[in-house]
Amino acid sequence: MEKLPLETFTSILLLLNPESRVTCALVCKSWYNLACRSLVLYETISCHDVNTCKRRYRFFSSNKHCSKSVKTLEYKLTSPVTVKDLKELPTIYPDIRHFRLSFCEDDEQTNPPYRARRELRDVQGRTFSGRPACYQGVPGEVFNGWHRLTSVEETSTQMYTLFMLNCSTTPFNHLNSLWLNFSHIKAYVHSASAVDYFFNGLKNSPQLKELALLHCSVSFDKLDVLHNYCPMLQTITLTNVTLSRYPPTKLATANVATHMKAFKLCNCFTGSAVAIIEYAGKKYPNLEDFLLEASGNLIVEPLVKSAARTFIAEATKLKSFGTNLFLLHPRFIKFMEDNGITELDKLYIGNHSDPDLPPRAEKDPYNNIIAVCNNQKFKSTLKTLTIHACKLPNGFLDCYLQLKNLTTLEVDFQANQGCEEDYMYGGCFDQEHIPEPVLSLTDLFRTLVHLKRLDLRSIVTTMDEELENLHCIEEIYIHGSHRLYTDEFGVAYSLFDFISNNCLQIQLISLYGFTTMSNAPSDYQPILDLSVHKHIARVNSSFEFYMHINEDGWPTCYSNKGTYYKKVQPADITSKHLIIKSKDRKMFWTPRTPRRIRSYYLEWDGLF
Repeated sequence: MEKLPLETFTSILLLLNPESRVTCALVCKSWYNLACRSLVLYETISCHDVNTCKRRYRFFSSNKHCSKSVKTLEYKLTSPVTVKDLKELPTIYPDIRHFRLSFCEDDEQTNPPYRARRELRDVQGRTFSGRPACYQGVPGEVFNGWHRLTSVEETSTQMYTLFMLNCSTTPFNHLNSLWLNFSHIKAYVHSASAVDYFFNGLKNSPQLKELALLHCSVSFDKLDVLHNYCPMLQTITLTNVTLSRYPPTKLATANVATHMKAFKLCNCFTGSAVAIIEYAGKKYPNLEDFLLEASGNLIVEPLVKSAARTFIAEATKLKSFGTNLFLLHPRFIKFMEDNGITELDKLYIGNHSDPDLPPRAEKDPYNNIIAVCNNQKFKSTLKTLTIHACKLPNGFLDCYLQLKNLTTLEVDFQANQGCEEDYMYGGCFDQEHIPEPVLSLTDLFRTLVHLKRLDLRSIVTTMDEELENLHCIEEIYIHGSHRLYTDEFGVAYSLFDFISNNCLQIQLISLYGFTTMSNAPSDYQPILDLSVHKHIARVNSSFEFYMHINEDGWPTCYSNKGTYYKKVQPADITSKHLIIKSKDRKMFWTPRTPRRIRSYYLEWDGLF
């Protein structure tokens, strides 16, 4: 490979992600020289602290030929970025295509002294309003540069993207993707001001095609303004957004957004679901993907299903429809299929009383999963299956394994949880204790090879045999008892062994109820070996004692008292404990309720 032409070597490096490019360049000296000559290593620049930013400033300021190769700039800082620094970036990195900015100087977790000062003001009876919603510039201030930007992602207290859109000297004619998270703007008045400022700046991005907004408030008249400024818009995704003020007047044909393909509302707060469905039906005649997931204390209107039927029947190009406002029973699934819908991304199953169904269907409202499995198109496109019920659907253990493209599986067995009433899923069927269902994790992981997130509650899980293939699972949440597998030689195999050997992409682990295993040998010791797991971020469990073993084999013991973790001696361990092997113990730190020390600063309690 060292004899390849520079152009060919550069093309090969471009196929790799930034981390792999650096690894490839460090294989040998000749590869390193080729990588430096191709300037591919400079295509993506990431800055995670202020000192790194300063070093990058100095290097690229004195090497202009290298700065022109930077196409992606990522800032992930806990310290603030000033507007002066922002306005200097186009002179240092002139040809940026993708810009990602994430910082929060007022964040309670990354900046504990800020939270201490805020709590102190609250104790003294003074209100704390925080900083302004976003930086809106001063009269005559401009932002010059980066006219070839194609995508921007930002999560910050200042939301500089809004300033860039409003004060740019030249429109961003190449900008086609925006992802903005307003979660760090706490005050409602500041958030509303930021949203108004943002929609006003959209006139400088006429070619925008994808827009994602998180944690803000948006009205439907603002969406009309959005489509006037961005006529080429194709996808809108709103997450944790409050929708308000539906315009009562009929929309003119000239205002119809013909380019819109996807309209997704995830975990949104809204006053009228019928109004949203009617708006989408009138505004987006060529819509292909529609998702409406509401949250909060929403009163589901009886006309929602009727409005959904009308919307599906009139949207001739609709391919995917999803909602959590009502359960998709077999009759409705058949209606979707008859009207040309070929994709079903999410399916909810739960205890729900539907006036449109006969009494016999209400007694067993779980045939929808069977209806999905009988439809080859829906079965192959289903990605998320959520079940909140007092009993598992009939044939569930046979049906869910047919959904081989699932990425998220959530099952909450609620039969013995106090029969709590829920506005969507209803209560239990009776007050008698119902045995918890048994679910084989061996079959699950062997069949659902694309699964990313697994959440099982009040379910007995088992390992029937040892697995050899690696799995791409990233999050595991299991609250329930566990039965391990013992081979003919008496060697035990449990979920801990599967995670240690087969789940190298795991990020979050939460296991409760695994302290006592009914069929475990008396000498069985649970061990979680995370020595080669590079992405692990947090581990939670119900064990009272832990033993951490670092890469040098040095053990350290801790006790979990419910609210804090305390270092103990090995002789103090009085019950079953969990052994965790990893290079360091920082990955298991979790934010807990802070404890004030003296007046202003906080000490954070964490695992280990």
